[in-house]
Amino acid sequence: MVRRDRLLGSFVVILTLFAAVGRAHAQQPGESRWIIDFGLDLALPINGNVNSGAIGVLEDQATAVLPNPYGDVYGTGRHLRFGVGT
Repeated sequence: MVRRDRLLGSFVVILTLFAAVGRAHAQQPGESRWIIDFGLDLALPINGNVNSGAIGVLEDQATAVLPNPYGDVYGTGRHLRFGVGT
Protein backbone atom coordinates (compact mmCIF):
# COMPACT_ATOMS: atom_id res chain seq x y z
CA MET A 1 0.00 0.00 0.00
CA VAL A 2 2.79 2.42 0.89
CA ARG A 3 4.67 1.52 -2.28
CA ARG A 4 1.62 2.20 -4.42
CA ASP A 5 1.07 5.58 -2.73
CA ARG A 6 4.70 6.53 -3.26
CA LEU A 7 4.51 5.53 -6.93
CA LEU A 8 1.29 7.49 -7.41
CA GLY A 9 2.80 10.54 -5.66
CA SER A 10 5.89 10.39 -7.87
CA PHE A 11 3.72 10.15 -10.97
CA VAL A 12 1.69 13.19 -9.91
CA VAL A 13 4.84 15.25 -9.24
CA ILE A 14 6.37 14.34 -12.62
CA LEU A 15 3.11 15.06 -14.43
CA THR A 16 2.86 18.45 -12.69
CA LEU A 17 6.42 19.35 -13.66
CA PHE A 18 5.77 18.49 -17.31
CA ALA A 19 2.55 20.49 -17.31
CA ALA A 20 4.27 23.54 -15.76
CA VAL A 21 7.16 23.68 -18.23
CA GLY A 22 6.81 26.59 -20.61
CA ARG A 23 8.16 26.92 -24.12
CA ALA A 24 11.79 28.03 -24.23
CA HIS A 25 12.81 30.79 -26.64
CA ALA A 26 16.49 31.11 -27.43
CA GLN A 27 16.06 34.02 -29.84
CA GLN A 28 13.54 36.74 -30.30
CA PRO A 29 11.82 36.99 -33.68
CA GLY A 30 13.86 39.07 -36.12
CA GLU A 31 17.23 38.32 -34.50
CA SER A 32 20.07 36.92 -36.58
CA ARG A 33 20.25 33.13 -36.62
CA TRP A 34 23.96 32.93 -37.51
CA ILE A 35 26.47 31.56 -35.05
CA ILE A 36 30.25 31.59 -35.13
CA ASP A 37 32.19 29.32 -32.81
CA PHE A 38 35.93 28.92 -32.39
CA GLY A 39 38.27 27.34 -29.90
CA LEU A 40 42.01 27.16 -29.31
CA ASP A 41 43.66 24.85 -26.83
CA LEU A 42 47.07 23.47 -26.00
CA ALA A 43 47.31 19.81 -24.99
CA LEU A 44 50.59 19.25 -23.19
CA PRO A 45 52.20 15.84 -23.54
CA ILE A 46 51.53 13.61 -20.54
CA ASN A 47 53.68 10.57 -19.87
CA GLY A 48 52.12 7.24 -19.06
CA ASN A 49 49.62 4.78 -20.40
CA VAL A 50 45.85 5.02 -20.49
CA ASN A 51 45.66 1.28 -19.92
CA SER A 52 48.26 -1.32 -19.04
CA GLY A 53 48.87 -4.33 -21.22
CA ALA A 54 47.24 -7.65 -20.40
CA ILE A 55 47.22 -11.22 -21.65
CA GLY A 56 44.33 -13.58 -21.03
CA VAL A 57 41.29 -15.35 -22.41
CA LEU A 58 38.15 -13.55 -23.56
CA GLU A 59 35.17 -15.59 -24.78
CA ASP A 60 37.38 -18.68 -25.16
CA GLN A 61 39.86 -16.79 -27.35
CA ALA A 62 43.46 -16.02 -26.41
CA THR A 63 43.63 -12.24 -26.08
CA ALA A 64 46.41 -9.69 -25.71
CA VAL A 65 45.64 -6.05 -24.89
CA LEU A 66 48.52 -3.74 -25.71
CA PRO A 67 49.28 -0.70 -23.57
CA ASN A 68 48.08 2.58 -25.08
CA PRO A 69 50.10 5.73 -24.41
CA TYR A 70 48.07 8.78 -23.39
CA GLY A 71 49.24 10.81 -26.40
CA ASP A 72 48.15 8.11 -28.87
CA VAL A 73 44.64 7.98 -27.42
CA TYR A 74 43.90 11.66 -26.71
CA GLY A 75 46.51 13.41 -28.84
CA THR A 76 48.86 16.24 -27.94
CA GLY A 77 49.77 19.56 -29.46
CA ARG A 78 47.86 22.66 -30.47
CA HIS A 79 44.26 22.44 -31.64
CA LEU A 80 42.28 25.08 -33.47
CA ARG A 81 38.58 24.55 -34.05
CA PHE A 82 36.27 26.80 -36.03
CA GLY A 83 32.62 26.51 -36.95
CA VAL A 84 29.91 28.58 -38.60
CA GLY A 85 26.24 27.69 -38.77
CA THR A 86 22.68 28.88 -38.92
